[in-house]
Amino acid sequence: MKAASVPASIAVAWLLLSAPAGAATVHTPPLTRGTSGTFVCNVANASTKTREVVVAILDPQGDEVNAPVPASLSPGQLFSVSNAGATGGRSCRVEVEGPRKSVRVSLYVVDANGDPTAAVSGQ
Repeated sequence: MKAASVPASIAVAWLLLSAPAGAATVHTPPLTRGTSGTFVCNVANASTKTREVVVAILDPQGDEVNAPVPASLSPGQLFSVSNAGATGGRSCRVEVEGPRKSVRVSLYVVDANGDPTAAVSGQ
């Protein structure tokens, strides 16, 4: 009898979402936008090691407005997740396998021309 295999993408997602020891969470403060624009959550790997992260954009109640997005970031690599969303506030949550200081997180709003109109840093 042949053993069933688990697809690699499911295994990776399970590993990333199951908060391992040594994982840290970085949040941005809420940011609001006017009647148009897109929220963008940026994560930069500021360490000398590859870091696994999971990024989510949250509504004012703390609920995810997009499915959490996993990524493996090489040293110095930048990763972005965006959400056009409705008017109102959004914040960004990043879970990183490693210390908080290993990533830099920011949330900003861009207008229809792609120009940033407001930004906050993660803490």
